[in-house]
Amino acid sequence: MATNQETTVSVETPVDENDDTKTFKNLFSDSTHQFLYATKLNEDGRDIHWGDKLVAILVLVVQCGLYIYLFQAASGDVGSDEVPVTMAHGACGEKNFENLKCDADDISSGPLSTSIILFLCFMAPDIGGALSLILKGSLMAKVTGVVLLAEVFMATLCCAMMAIVGGLSSGADAIMAAVGVAFIHDLDEKVRLVYSSVPKFKHLIILIVFTLAMGGICVGVSQVMAANAHEVGQSELNESDGCEWSEFSDECG
Repeated sequence: MATNQETTVSVETPVDENDDTKTFKNLFSDSTHQFLYATKLNEDGRDIHWGDKLVAILVLVVQCGLYIYLFQAASGDVGSDEVPVTMAHGACGEKNFENLKCDADDISSGPLSTSIILFLCFMAPDIGGALSLILKGSLMAKVTGVVLLAEVFMATLCCAMMAIVGGLSSGADAIMAAVGVAFIHDLDEKVRLVYSSVPKFKHLIILIVFTLAMGGICVGVSQVMAANAHEVGQSELNESDGCEWSEFSDECG
């Protein structure tokens, strides 16, 4: 008696680890920029909806707005051709301030170039990720890549202008300008870290409301304290001898 034995052969389809359509979605996994083109949230696997995309857009708007503000402020400082004047701490009690110091340097290409190179080293991962999105990604990923390259370009211009202003006083201030602009550039990563604690969007809304309320309270309290300190200072000034503070006043005989 013959027995027919069926042999099942499983055929595994090889997975191409270099498949561009799979790898581009993993770019910017630690940033809110990923919300603009991805479909799943890495933190808990839920779908990325319009609220998450709105958060990503707002972060980009805030970053670009700060770049523009700092660039304009720095341009104004350069155009005014003014530098701070300092004096020794021990001479603060004198009535005639004669020993003033003006530590102004000409704009040097050394600190400026160092600042830009340092800043671009911080930006290199984002530049590479944006280029990968343009070359490998979907249509929305390509648009996101172009936007991110524009954002990096604005940040670099802001850093250069801030470095020029800092270089008028010292080369160290020019280099510190790169650190300040890079701090703004990391805003998207700091916001994305919030999703590791509150991946649900409704919980994120509660967190935003609570954070804004706490910030508003702190601003209000600081303004009240500043106003009280100003009033105390004015009252002490009025109680002091007027000739000590205004020796050219008509009341000083």
